[in-house]
Amino acid sequence: MTLLNQEYVQNADFGELRGTPARTLGFGAKPGQGMSGPNARLGADLATARQDMIGAIKKCMDTPSYALPTIESVTNYFGGPVSAANLNTSLGPVINQLQPAPLAGSNSQTSTFAEVGKFQTYVLILGLQWRMDIEPMCYTVKGNSFPVTQTTKPVSPDAFSVGTAGITFDELATGALGLTTAGTMKQATLEWGWWQDLAAYYMARAYNLQWKYGNNFLFMNEDLRFTMHVPSNAQEGTGSSSEIDPVYMARQMNTYYQQPNGLNSPTQFGLINYSRFGNQALGGTAGLSVFHPTRAYDTIGVTFGGGGSRSVLRCNSEWKRLACPILAGPGVPIGLTAVVQNNDFLSQMQAWLDPNFGLGTNDFTESAGILTGPTAVGTANVTGVEPSLDAVSVLQNLQVFSDRVVYKGGRWSLTLAFKGVEMSADQAALYKDASTRQMISAATGLMTSPKQIWHG
Repeated sequence: MTLLNQEYVQNADFGELRGTPARTLGFGAKPGQGMSGPNARLGADLATARQDMIGAIKKCMDTPSYALPTIESVTNYFGGPVSAANLNTSLGPVINQLQPAPLAGSNSQTSTFAEVGKFQTYVLILGLQWRMDIEPMCYTVKGNSFPVTQTTKPVSPDAFSVGTAGITFDELATGALGLTTAGTMKQATLEWGWWQDLAAYYMARAYNLQWKYGNNFLFMNEDLRFTMHVPSNAQEGTGSSSEIDPVYMARQMNTYYQQPNGLNSPTQFGLINYSRFGNQALGGTAGLSVFHPTRAYDTIGVTFGGGGSRSVLRCNSEWKRLACPILAGPGVPIGLTAVVQNNDFLSQMQAWLDPNFGLGTNDFTESAGILTGPTAVGTANVTGVEPSLDAVSVLQNLQVFSDRVVYKGGRWSLTLAFKGVEMSADQAALYKDASTRQMISAATGLMTSPKQIWHG
């Protein structure tokens, strides 16, 4: 819908009125006389309207990004890592945040859009944001993994031995750990926050930010790393290291892992509450470990604001200002997505967002060639031996688990937002006019292009 007569507009500077309702043969009519509505801008009023438009654009250009109104935004919130199936759906070859339903794997979505992905009015878009918010704390805590059916917390030690070939050791039901089911405890770690930072690093390099209109127009097609922003969570001007109690964070993570609509994990993570001192014949069974209660693991070291992706994206501000504003029309899908350009970086991003690292399980060893389970038996009284604590000490050949169970904790979110100004239909029509845009370019140095317009 074009509200200004294009032929008139192109010749208005020369006082010609060909092809407009304002032109009358003979005596003629004064430009704009007897007209109302959109046509009231014709004639003498057109120059004033153009100057008003130029002044408004200049003001927008001089306004800092933080002071411009945030027209619309959409945010998807994730409670932790995302299953492989959901990753391929929502964070795979294309990331489309402008869809009404929450991204697959996210807990919820919030939006200022009346209908996500479409504006209600004409909007002159001056800047946009692709933001990933991550946890402000980064740490790794040692612990153990055991089934969710174990409702009474067993002995959860800093180390324990495992048994094979008929030898009864700690992890068996008759062992020293207090397990209700044999062979069900594994050594584990809880990674908090920093895995999100690595995912952000690879996301910025895996995708192009592509803004498509119709089948043939691209408003934008550039590396996402030139736009993506990861806010700093550090103290003013620096980061900080400290000690924290990880109990509540571990509970959050366990709750998320065990949700049927989450990961539906059959296991849970337990913090360490015992220290191992050695082995001894206990209850007539040789080789069982001796554990003493400890609170040495109640707190752990943590780095606040310690994620590193911000430093590699440090040239990016929170908002990317557009060199050429885009006039978006109401009711038209916006069409801004992230499209994969590097499958290697994509696989790395998905690995860090996947609770199983793309391996199919979170219980694994450091090499594909090393099997999970006990380490090698070795030579009796030679390999992996430890003197017992018995009155008469003997050498025990001890084995430990070769694998570790890895849990990932922490919330994160992904946001897409637009800054700019809303326009009336009359103002939008004036901006669409080629002569007006030429005058704006001449007065402001701002690039404008007919491809930057949704006609709506």
